[in-house]
Amino acid sequence: MENHVSSQKGRISNADQFLSKAGPKNETIAPPFIPPLKDTQWTKEKVLKIVFAAFLFFLITGSGLVSRITLHILIWHLQPPTNTTAIASFGAILRSNCTKCTSGNESVPTKERDMVDISWIWALFVIIVAPYFLTFFSTLFRICFKSNKQLEWKVLLVVLLVETIHTVGLSMLAFVVLPSFDPASASVVYMSVAVIPAAIDLIDTASTSPNKGEESKIFTRKSKLAFQFFPLVGLIFQLVGIILVGAYIERNWLIGMYVVGSILVSIKYWENFISLEGNRFASMREIKRKHQEGRTKISCLTSMWKICLTFLAVIIIFTSSAKNANSMDVLKTMFGNGQSDLELTSGKVQIGHNPYCYDYVPYVVALINIITDYLCYKATKSICVINCQRLGVMFLLFVLPVATVFALAGLMFNPELLKFTSCDVFFSNWCIKTLDGLEDKFYMMIGAFIMFYLSLILICKHVLRVNGFRHGETSRIFVSPFYCGVFLDISLLLNRRREDKEYDAILNKTEESIPTRSSGRKMLYACCATMWHETENEMKQILKSVFRLDMRQYKNNLIAEKIQGDDDENDIETFDLEAQVFFDDAFEPLKDGKKFPYVNEYVKTFTNVIEEAGSIVHGKRISVPPGEMYRTPYGGRLHYELPGGNELIIHLKDKTKIRHKKRWSQVMYMFYILQWKLEREFKKEDLQIAAENTYILALDGDVDFEPEAVLSLMRRMNKSKIVGAACGRIHPIGTGPMVWYQKFEYAISHWLQKATEHVIGCVLCSPGCFSLFRGSAILHADVLETYTTVPTEAQHVVQYDQGEDRWLCTLLLKEGWRVEYCAESDAYTFAPEGFYEFYNQRRRWSPSTMANILDLIVDWKNVTKKNENISFLYIAYHVFLFISTLLTPGTIFMLVLGAIIVGFEAIPPWLSLILNLVPVGVFLLMCLYASTQRQLQFAAILSCRYSIVMAIVLIGVIRDAINDGLCSVTTIFIMFVAGVFVISAILHPQEFLCLIPGLLYFLAIPSMCMLMFLYSIGNLHVVSWGTRETKQEPDTKTQKAKQTPENDEKGYFCSLGSFCSCIVCPTNNYTQQDFLYNNMLNKMKKMMNMENRDSVSEVSQDQTFLKQTHRETDEIQNEENADTENKGEEVKIRPTDVNQTKNNDEYCLDKKYPEIEKKERKFWKKTIKQYLKPLEKNPQKEKAIEQDLIELRNKVCLFVFLLNAILVTVMFGLTQVNTFKNSLTIYFPCDGKSATIVPIAVLFAVVFGLLLLLQFLCMLYHRFSTLVHIAASTNIKDNQKTKNTNIHNQMADLMTKSVIDPLQQQPPMSSDKDRTLLDKNRSMMMSFTERNKTKFAHLSDVVDENQKILRQVVTENQKKLSLGIDKKKFGDYYIKNKDSEVSQKVLNRWASFSKSKPKSRNETEASIINEESTKQIDLEKQQQISNDKMFEKRRRPGNKVTAGVREKSLHVVSVSSSDEDNVDKPSKRNHRKVKIPKGTDDTV
Repeated sequence: MENHVSSQKGRISNADQFLSKAGPKNETIAPPFIPPLKDTQWTKEKVLKIVFAAFLFFLITGSGLVSRITLHILIWHLQPPTNTTAIASFGAILRSNCTKCTSGNESVPTKERDMVDISWIWALFVIIVAPYFLTFFSTLFRICFKSNKQLEWKVLLVVLLVETIHTVGLSMLAFVVLPSFDPASASVVYMSVAVIPAAIDLIDTASTSPNKGEESKIFTRKSKLAFQFFPLVGLIFQLVGIILVGAYIERNWLIGMYVVGSILVSIKYWENFISLEGNRFASMREIKRKHQEGRTKISCLTSMWKICLTFLAVIIIFTSSAKNANSMDVLKTMFGNGQSDLELTSGKVQIGHNPYCYDYVPYVVALINIITDYLCYKATKSICVINCQRLGVMFLLFVLPVATVFALAGLMFNPELLKFTSCDVFFSNWCIKTLDGLEDKFYMMIGAFIMFYLSLILICKHVLRVNGFRHGETSRIFVSPFYCGVFLDISLLLNRRREDKEYDAILNKTEESIPTRSSGRKMLYACCATMWHETENEMKQILKSVFRLDMRQYKNNLIAEKIQGDDDENDIETFDLEAQVFFDDAFEPLKDGKKFPYVNEYVKTFTNVIEEAGSIVHGKRISVPPGEMYRTPYGGRLHYELPGGNELIIHLKDKTKIRHKKRWSQVMYMFYILQWKLEREFKKEDLQIAAENTYILALDGDVDFEPEAVLSLMRRMNKSKIVGAACGRIHPIGTGPMVWYQKFEYAISHWLQKATEHVIGCVLCSPGCFSLFRGSAILHADVLETYTTVPTEAQHVVQYDQGEDRWLCTLLLKEGWRVEYCAESDAYTFAPEGFYEFYNQRRRWSPSTMANILDLIVDWKNVTKKNENISFLYIAYHVFLFISTLLTPGTIFMLVLGAIIVGFEAIPPWLSLILNLVPVGVFLLMCLYASTQRQLQFAAILSCRYSIVMAIVLIGVIRDAINDGLCSVTTIFIMFVAGVFVISAILHPQEFLCLIPGLLYFLAIPSMCMLMFLYSIGNLHVVSWGTRETKQEPDTKTQKAKQTPENDEKGYFCSLGSFCSCIVCPTNNYTQQDFLYNNMLNKMKKMMNMENRDSVSEVSQDQTFLKQTHRETDEIQNEENADTENKGEEVKIRPTDVNQTKNNDEYCLDKKYPEIEKKERKFWKKTIKQYLKPLEKNPQKEKAIEQDLIELRNKVCLFVFLLNAILVTVMFGLTQVNTFKNSLTIYFPCDGKSATIVPIAVLFAVVFGLLLLLQFLCMLYHRFSTLVHIAASTNIKDNQKTKNTNIHNQMADLMTKSVIDPLQQQPPMSSDKDRTLLDKNRSMMMSFTERNKTKFAHLSDVVDENQKILRQVVTENQKKLSLGIDKKKFGDYYIKNKDSEVSQKVLNRWASFSKSKPKSRNETEASIINEESTKQIDLEKQQQISNDKMFEKRRRPGNKVTAGVREKSLHVVSVSSSDEDNVDKPSKRNHRKVKIPKGTDDTV
């Protein structure tokens, strides 16, 4: 009885907070009437997308223009300007001895200026092969880190032939043709490489029908004339332009090279202009399909081939141009040995080393070109992905060709702009002074420019037809990877995939997409939580999350019901929800003479806080219907109905009937959901689809999350059916230094480690506190069956039971499933606040993590073969991490040793070694022989000591930074590490404050990286959970003598001055909350007793109730006077009354409760017998396993200790050698003084620096991908579809929220600051009848209450839409146009909803049952189905049920209604719904 009252006291302790949020709703002033239709034109996502799109546009503009200019500068330097040809002098007006350019000082071109420097040749070569290297490394990365399809040799040969032709043509144009022209003229010739695509497009379109897909308003393919006219005209313009350029060229052989080179280069883009439909090019279509499937390996091989071929082409071109010289001499000159004479198109020139420019200038220009090329490519791809393609390609197609010509012509008018001391980049001695003397033939170039310009617009019309593809990968955006180093903009335009859906057709993406249920909208969603010894506050955390998810599910289904049959229906994320809570060890031990157990205090507390948690979420008192208790083969089960109509099922496990602990609870709900529920709801042929659309949300009992976090995980898993699990960003919550440390630790772990695993492979561990698993992945034969394995070896005990979530993910990875990380999904969980609890938690995590990683490493061949996301290099990455983890204690030991040497110069190194070795050695011995409590105490003392040492390290680093600056390796490394953390925090702005505890993290490095690791392996044989351990029930006398805070007692809490005491854990057995709520507890106990008597007297008359209230008020006043006289004494609790005795009996799971249906009982008995039978105690076996664990502990400790001892010995020995002889020190000048480098320190910095650099780069890639994802998911201007969805969401919010009638006048209310405790107590003293008026049990009741509000809102908004007013106040919704008519129709739907007569909950369920029943079922059978409906899933209005589901459900119901137990004892049917005490409801 005392325990029961204690739980009630816990509920009252938060009553003020609860009532202030949920209670006095009817006393608030009604808010002013505002129509809810508000557009979202300036949301932060839209602003972010606008800024990002503008940034990408300017990046494309700037990088594209700089790339073109630097390219033509490099090409011009291959043949410096002379007076010999007109084509190289801009129509003979580019002249030397230019007085305008030399400020009056005429100069004659020297021989040095005419000499071709070989550096410019090789710089242009680097530009050409740079994309090939990028292709090679990117494809090699995929080959190494991902699995790929087998190579098709026939396709490889064809592709090699095409790429060889393209390389030859590109070399001819880049090294021969384009250098023959001046830069402006060359930029015109540059545009003549689209002949073959135009020809293929013309031939291909003649054999295919027009595509009726999404088209641009400018270019439409609906007309067959336009469908074939554009390719034809584009081809004609290309040919006319080539003819005009050929007529402008003077030399016949140059004309031939120009024409052949243009055609050969344009063959590269054949693949994009051959469609998958048509009667021609059948063989090429097949090659295109196979090439796309195996492009990774083919691109890797062809890129290396093109690098070698380009190198040979350069050698051949220049050696074949030798004049009166041996080709070998020219070859030697090409590699910097001597000079040679060549015969080029501009005449006789010399090649060699030209001192006119510094040697590095050509390569600087090439580097600028490569960087701008890559930026332009990435920006173009990104702007296509965020659905702003037209904005980006508009510059490449319409502006860049014109801007390049005019920019280069302008530079030729004023070349001194690019004259530097290091090099005269643009030949300032040559310039255009006037247009006089322009040859008539130059007008051919002007005409050619117009022809090329128009032809490119017509040939590349496909880039304007669509606005990009949201979230598209590179292979979907571009046909070939990367770009052409010379023809950047044209390659991006011609390489942009013409049909986005073609990618899906080639790779059969439609077949691999995740099938949906027959309804196409609904997915079974199971929300499961394992609970054990959570506190009341932690229980409310999980319950509030469930209530929020329930509200979101109801709202989405409400919207889906209104838009049923519309195109917008698929945009509403509907799902079926069922919350499953599994209580481990839920019963008290059987008392003497008792046959049936009582539920323990944790279950009572959980049931007590259900209504309170729901009321906080809904902002109003709710009344959850009484729970339905059933007896089960594993213990008991409680059924609650949530306000949204979903079920909350609490499974009460009896450890004498079923295995306890978290892993077996997971096995329990996996079998229950994925086998029992699916098999009884779906036919056999539908089970696969149902399993793929069944998601299990694994939760801890103290997690807090929003529904959007769950939906983000579901969206991530819906992208690919190979994703078996997804996890989010976990945020630790709590108070104290240990939680501060974990905030920073969790932050950098997710920022760097999780992001790196996601990018280069897949996540190895999806935390069990908040993760989403796919049902089909769990049902895999080698996953679920293996997960039920009972450990029989010491290693298995560590791997299986100490980290069940990591082991489950290991099983998924071994079977080929992918585990992903979703950064936008946030969850919050309580972290250990005490030093001991934290160490025990990590003592369990560390060995399990290493055991599972070692399992993957050992089985790497099988893992890499089955899982396409795990490669050998990814395994090598984790091997490196594994080894570095083993060496961490020795590394930290040497760090501390160095700190002592630096901080205390008077102490010799050998003494410093002893001073550091003694405490660590003592701790090692304690880990082997002392008790866990003593180990933790000594670890806490050492942690404080090492924190001081790390402060000395920090001072030493600052001193070195001041004295040596950047000449110190340590300073550079520390700055790099700090820079990585700071940049990572900046890129995660919402988590930037997690950076603040970084100093505490630095001070705790020895404790958390060395001592905790040694403690973990030293206690490898300890298999206890470490946190939330069961405490022995104290003796009655001890319990009475337990210290409890009195009325005015003030406790000792954590402060800066008591930091060490806090981190080691205070000895108080009560928390800060006990003190803060103590006074309120003592006063609210009286209110609780009074409220209980109110419930007893509710059946009496109002007059009797008032007398009773006055009498009890007098009693309370007398008790308060007694409290004043007896300060310090605890208030005595009155004896229990009859109702309280009944309530206590209700917690006994005896025969008064019915059993579950027979079929389910058989299922549980079979499952328990096969997988979940309690393990029999076998002292010999347990002792053997214990000995094996100790032996395993000894082996691991010996290996780790020896490994680190060798490391410390070697490093200390080398340090001593270097101290006496300086033989390992490298001296170098730095900043005017001699600096030193110790190779050992450099090696340490390089090894760990490279690892951190890899993680940093992966984090940058992940954040950029996240930014692109946000921008792609956001529409800058809401279309009508988005507006309709917004209207539906706002209407659903209005209907599901508890609001006050705006037309009803309410009395004014004083502010919260004017309230007193008596006001709050008075509000609690109102009768249950009055308080129940403010309660609701189901969200449908709220919807019914808001019908009047909805009618008013709909009417008012319809008026505004018809008038088209208030644009400034309400946004674009009220603009009178065609869209407003659509909005009117949407509102009309909700108007019809408000006019319909609302049904009660019982009527709705009855109508659903009637709809599902057949004509042969009479009224009596329908009544039986209604009575047995608790055995089937509760259905909500708007849920679609397929025929197959109906048959299965009705069959199950008929069996349950004809259950032999129910036939023999029909009276049970009247006792199925039994009220269970919840909060203050004491009726049975």
